Amino acid sequence: MMRHRINLSCATGVLAFTIAFLQTAFCQNGPASQSVAATQAAGQPGDSSGPPGPAIRYIIREGKKCLAVGDSGLILLSGDGGTEWQRITPPAGMSSQNFHGACFERGMAYVFGGRALPGHPAAWGTGAVCRINLADNSVKANPSDRAGWLYGGFVHLETALAYGQSWAMAPGGLLRSGTAGQAWDPVGLAGAGYLLAGDFREPRFGFLVGSTHQIILVRNLDKSEVQPPPVASGMALRACAFAGGDTFWAAGDNGSVFTGGSEGKAWQPVSVGLPAGSRRLADFETIAVDLPDKSERAKRIWIGGGILGVMFFSDDAGQKWTMLPAPPGGPVRTLAYVGGDCLLAGGDGGRIWLSSDYGKSWRHIYGPGATTDVLFIAGPGDLSIWPAVVAHCAAGCNVAVVMACVPSTEPGVPPDQPLRAAASAASAGGLTALNDFRSYAMAQTQPAATKSEIVANWSRVIDSPAEKEIVLQLAAAMRQYRPLVVATGPDTRDKTGLAAENRLVARLAAQAVELAAADEKILASVGLPPWQVKRVMTGMEYNAGRSWPWERSAARADFKNAACVIDAGRFPAGRSAPVELIAQSAIWQMPWFGLLDRPAMATGYTCPAAGTGKLMPLMTIDLTNHRQNIASISDEQRQAASIDPLNIACMRGNAGTALSDYLKLAEQFKDTPSSAAVGDRMLLTWAALLDQSRLILADQALDAFLKLGRSHELYQSLNMHALAATLSCEWSAQLAIQGPVQSDKPAGVKRAVEAFEKWQAWSGSPQGAVLLARGMTLSGRPEQAQAILRQMLMTTTDPDWRRVANVELKILGTADTRPNLATDALAGQINEAGKPDGLLDEPFWANVPARQLLLADGLKPKSEPPATAKIFRSVSALVVGLKLPATEGRSWRVQIAADVDRDCTSQILLEFDGAGGKSAKLLLGQAPPARLDEKTFIAAGKADSEWQTFEIVLPLTKVGVNPLDGGLWLFQITATARDADGSRTTLYFRPQGDERLLPHRYGLLMLDPAAVPKQ
Repeated sequence: MMRHRINLSCATGVLAFTIAFLQTAFCQNGPASQSVAATQAAGQPGDSSGPPGPAIRYIIREGKKCLAVGDSGLILLSGDGGTEWQRITPPAGMSSQNFHGACFERGMAYVFGGRALPGHPAAWGTGAVCRINLADNSVKANPSDRAGWLYGGFVHLETALAYGQSWAMAPGGLLRSGTAGQAWDPVGLAGAGYLLAGDFREPRFGFLVGSTHQIILVRNLDKSEVQPPPVASGMALRACAFAGGDTFWAAGDNGSVFTGGSEGKAWQPVSVGLPAGSRRLADFETIAVDLPDKSERAKRIWIGGGILGVMFFSDDAGQKWTMLPAPPGGPVRTLAYVGGDCLLAGGDGGRIWLSSDYGKSWRHIYGPGATTDVLFIAGPGDLSIWPAVVAHCAAGCNVAVVMACVPSTEPGVPPDQPLRAAASAASAGGLTALNDFRSYAMAQTQPAATKSEIVANWSRVIDSPAEKEIVLQLAAAMRQYRPLVVATGPDTRDKTGLAAENRLVARLAAQAVELAAADEKILASVGLPPWQVKRVMTGMEYNAGRSWPWERSAARADFKNAACVIDAGRFPAGRSAPVELIAQSAIWQMPWFGLLDRPAMATGYTCPAAGTGKLMPLMTIDLTNHRQNIASISDEQRQAASIDPLNIACMRGNAGTALSDYLKLAEQFKDTPSSAAVGDRMLLTWAALLDQSRLILADQALDAFLKLGRSHELYQSLNMHALAATLSCEWSAQLAIQGPVQSDKPAGVKRAVEAFEKWQAWSGSPQGAVLLARGMTLSGRPEQAQAILRQMLMTTTDPDWRRVANVELKILGTADTRPNLATDALAGQINEAGKPDGLLDEPFWANVPARQLLLADGLKPKSEPPATAKIFRSVSALVVGLKLPATEGRSWRVQIAADVDRDCTSQILLEFDGAGGKSAKLLLGQAPPARLDEKTFIAAGKADSEWQTFEIVLPLTKVGVNPLDGGLWLFQITATARDADGSRTTLYFRPQGDERLLPHRYGLLMLDPAAVPKQ
């Protein structure tokens, strides 16, 4: 059954809004009360006893009742010990939550989970708690506004405990309630980190486990005690179970297994007999025990998870262990003993398996079959896969994602949390992340890192050849998921940075395809039989080149060599939005990209086995019955559906016309499915106006979005940026240059700060706390600002953020703060500078102290004359003089960034080089940068045989008068030398680990205004 609807609307002489909603009756997750009996045998290609669904994360049982929860709001109930399952509809707004834990209590079931915050710079999420009345299966949402993403919890009478991601409101990742989850308060812990699992012997005694082998003893669901880790490690423990008597078991990454529980005794490591070379395949996620009596130690124990092909079983309380086959179809996420000789297993794609012989064999009883249609393999920096993931999920394919490396997230956030959120938002059936490998390029410590440097770093961390290990783990994942098609990211020609890392992953994935089908001893030793992938698709080079719609480069892609093209403009989706928008909602879950970093409108793949000239709209065509699933549309319809007024207006520099059109469309499509698409186009208009340096119109576009875009995923994030812009001296100055601003924003600062204060997931981060404190100070609440900064000192471990909080407290707490401030540089009073000529020979420069630029480790360069910076503040400008050593064939690139008001959000960035190139930008957090008029920023340079000198002038049209008359600055300089042999050295104004110009890490300058020359 097919429905087609094309909305056409014209406004102000321009085609105002055209978008095709091609709605298809795709295979969805099924109705709320769907029952599926155990009918299918395990492991048959293409078998299916249920529709594709999200990953199952946790199964728990009480008597004959079983509860299974998972991603995308998945809640399943069984009343017969797990043979038949009924899907329960979550409360309104909970379908986007990813559940991970559950418990039973007095006729109720409590479910714990969370979701990512789109665009959050620290990858934080918000928690979710549901309460199910088992008498009628009704579900209600409990308040969880003070919680980050939750991974589990326990309820006893009116006392409840919840645990998960660490964040500002709960640095230890632990919360307690005395009202059965109606209100939550953080539990103080010595240290911060995320918690992933736990279990209790009784309500007054239990353990929680999490990051860095963290083990926490909890008494009475209240008092907590951090115990010494059994083995020091950066890996996480992911499972914990009470096994009778005083015995607990814990397991986690890289085959970690420990037993303990007796007070006063250390936890002991346990060897379960992993075959040689398989330790890194065994990221254990789950433990099940057969516990007939709480007073006796359980004899039967199962441990499983990860891409290992087996689970481990002991029938003598852990003295000896036997390898048992794990059910196929992807990693086992959860195990549950359900009585007799029966064991349940849950995993990706909504699959549930039942064993009636203690795990020796398995029967598939719920979810799709063991074969995956498409397995996407990529690095976390590759955005090009998400439109293809969305398109295949929408067409009813069984889709899974493997990330070959993970990002370096905040210490309190699991590194796979944002990746899992992105895969869930794209409707993938599951995601597996290889936690042994952190993305080297995305850490930006080496933005120009080569393939050799990336591999060398991975090898150094794991103390083993990294390429061989990644190929082995990817091959194990393929044997687990059994994909018909493997799709990788683009294999580009770029040799450095993210492109090099993505290229490396694509090539390692191709090697893994061969290994998955070959005779390999390690994989065979863990029961993973060979698997032959039918087709390998490699992303094309231009997939990685994302560009704005108004840029002419957006139309350069040439698909003539593609075997498969996913066109976001024409492919249908399960919702009333094109594939591109759903793919963007996945990308927004990942904080290391900008708010509006967009996927390619069309994603192309090559396939050597497909032959030339053969287009395959779906990668599974000829292999499964999943087809493109849309009726053919005419060229006129396709052209009409792809036309967007933004493309026309912005390419001509008329973004203001697009803004007026979208303002009308926002009213026209208000409260309709089209509102998300309209809101997204309004954000694009905002970005286009910023790109064109039309800040006043951009201000109007953002205001309009905030009034009409409350349902948009980025609403709170952009509201934060709007507040930051309102309080920013830099932005106010640039707006004043362009002309009078129509809206009187300062009048609403007090209300905006009060609203921002309530969004604790945003205002609680260090960046948000500084912004909130600044807003409170400017709105007449200095005492509350001081309290925010003191709390920040108590909860923040980053020394740079602590330094910022200390400085701000001194400014707020003393009448004359200048003698109390420790500065990295001090400029004296001097005369007004002359006309910059690139030479530092004017008399006044002799009175300015020189500050030496340092290497990243804080050391002075040994092999060169010292590079120095001189900085002073004139009446109307900030003036900088740089003296850099010159040699034959050397070129210098310099970046200067300044944050006048120290809000750690807004900054001016000037970039120039010895060849005369120059650019100026206005930055606001993760918002798109605004280009500034380069003519107002003077940068003159001169070179001789020994030195290259620069004079730079940054105009101060308007700076804040609070505090210290704009005399206290956060400031940063990076100077990067490229020599003729390709070597590269970067020097800094103050030591730091990389080239990211983050304001809270800048040098602090006290700059008294220069004396005004007498007339």
